[in-house]
Amino acid sequence: MPETDKKQLTEFYDKYVNHQLRHAYNVRHFILFDELLKLGLKDNSNVLELGCGIGVSTSMIAAYANNGTIIGIDISPKSIEAAKEKVKFDNVSFIAADILEIEHTSKHFDFITLFDVLEHVPLDSHELLFERLAKHSNQHTKILINIPNPAFIEYLSENEPKKLQVIDQPVWANQLLTVAYRQGLVLKQFRTYDIWTEEDYQLMLFQKKTLYKKAELATSHWQLKSRIRKLLGLK
Repeated sequence: MPETDKKQLTEFYDKYVNHQLRHAYNVRHFILFDELLKLGLKDNSNVLELGCGIGVSTSMIAAYANNGTIIGIDISPKSIEAAKEKVKFDNVSFIAADILEIEHTSKHFDFITLFDVLEHVPLDSHELLFERLAKHSNQHTKILINIPNPAFIEYLSENEPKKLQVIDQPVWANQLLTVAYRQGLVLKQFRTYDIWTEEDYQLMLFQKKTLYKKAELATSHWQLKSRIRKLLGLK
């Protein structure tokens, strides 16, 4: 990341710590933690959390995955200091660093999370970021990305600019997919959903591209068809 952008981000989030401490847990954290559970977070999962802030999501993940390893990385040294004070789990380590410079290739990560992070990383650095994500993933790693709906960011830019943070840009799916696919990461799930206003957030899951393996379903869709026909009184 260019030094100017890095300096901007570091200074902003160093000053943002008190705001985060005042508004620690909110509905967004619970929604995203629930998504991790649905995707198979286990008590021994290893998780790399990029843009961990003061460790709110980290504390929830660490409490559940108490036999796993959680690494939280954030560009703001003051956020990391607050996280170390706030999150007292033996299975957690925090690092103050640029997420574009991460080097933990020896660790197998079951999940890599970027919760409300990508919109703050300059668009011209996304290629490098996804290169790093691919480098830290294997075929089983689930990369979960949460961002504000880019249309919502555009609305805020025009109507409520004071609500935006530093380098708070719209990230459109076509831009994201182009970069991700070049790095061998494919989109597995995508949805636009509501938190505080209608359709204000988007959630996506990426994994490494692998060869398709045919696996028969345990239950047949014919059973569903049969139940619906019976319900509708069809023969």
